[in-house]
Amino acid sequence: MADHLQLATDFAHAANRFVDLISNPADSPDTFSLRLLESLTQLYCAALSLPDAADVDPDLDFHRSTDDEWRTVYQNVANAFGERVHYWLTYDPIYPRDGSGDVVCGSLADDCADIHRDIIGP
Repeated sequence: MADHLQLATDFAHAANRFVDLISNPADSPDTFSLRLLESLTQLYCAALSLPDAADVDPDLDFHRSTDDEWRTVYQNVANAFGERVHYWLTYDPIYPRDGSGDVVCGSLADDCADIHRDIIGP
């Protein structure tokens, strides 16, 4: 059980670093991009190491994210990236059967706000 506690603690630290970063992105867009990439990588690695959900106490009480918090994170990240907040990708759920794929616009601000909500809780 001590290993589970350490894995959960490592994830909590990575989650807190991510939340702190996107709550106050004071760096230039280039520096913020690098710090965000590093933070997301650490968060993802820590999440992959978490124990199965069946091993977690279901009675734990977590802070729940509000719509205002989501909007604040969205705006913080949008401001940090400025005009570079959007990206384009080919939407390909699994694979396009007809050889095509729709080109869609994504938003780093929306992505980060959604990850924040996933960490904090709905």
